[in-house]
Amino acid sequence: MLKMLYNGKLIDDNQRIASGNNPGLLYGDGLFETILVRNGSPVLFDEHLQRLKKGISQLHLQLPVENFDKTIAAQAASLIKINKICEGRLRLTVFRGDEPFSTNNNGNANMLIQVQELPGAPEYNKTGLTLVVYPNARKSIDAFSQIKHNNFLPNVMGLKYANDMNANDALILNQEGRVCETCIANIWQMKDGIISTPSLNEGPVAGIMRKFLLDYFLEKNFIVEEKPIYIEELKNSEEVFISNSIKIINWVGFLGHKHFTNRFSSGLFTTLKNEYPKLF
Repeated sequence: MLKMLYNGKLIDDNQRIASGNNPGLLYGDGLFETILVRNGSPVLFDEHLQRLKKGISQLHLQLPVENFDKTIAAQAASLIKINKICEGRLRLTVFRGDEPFSTNNNGNANMLIQVQELPGAPEYNKTGLTLVVYPNARKSIDAFSQIKHNNFLPNVMGLKYANDMNANDALILNQEGRVCETCIANIWQMKDGIISTPSLNEGPVAGIMRKFLLDYFLEKNFIVEEKPIYIEELKNSEEVFISNSIKIINWVGFLGHKHFTNRFSSGLFTTLKNEYPKLF
């Protein structure tokens, strides 16, 4: 049986930890990070931890942890070792405590650290993903858009919709009807030698791999833009691909009846694998 850490205490991963009055359970009042584990080490852990800390501050949460970065890093490393995970996925979840909520108290929060086995390195998909547009929800552009908070219902239902439509993932539009992200990833397009992704002002999560790729493209002198992207513009792209911390990048083969090629993204994946083996 796997073990997890709850507020620094090692417990079985099927142990109950939240009461029926917990705001995290009742209102999705919390946030999380999902981190790839390769060769027993979490990938880009510092970057994930900084995003988590930003979200904790935004939600006015407090964790009674001294030397937060070092403590959480040590706990994560310990849990990976205890569970004997070489290749896997680490999840950090922070949610508000059980005290009655008001605007003046209950900033106390809980920290849950979990890990699971995820064998095999991230692979470039041989068959292009099929995307559909999720019609039943729009993502708000607000102060919480960029963090991975626990209010994930549109993404969960979007994935269910995609499954019902025999697709792999669903495209989430923002409140203005423009491209935002998919249910599980940031999205990119390539046309006429220009790489584009929705700007953070359009409401996507500030993805760790998104930032990594933006820095990489600039370093390698690619032409890259963060901008508003309309659905028809996306459909007129030469290539579309997605990025997240677990899959790194995958190419999109179809959006509706539109077919995309994958020459650039396949080459990019191979290059990243050669230049940054720790990601794989």
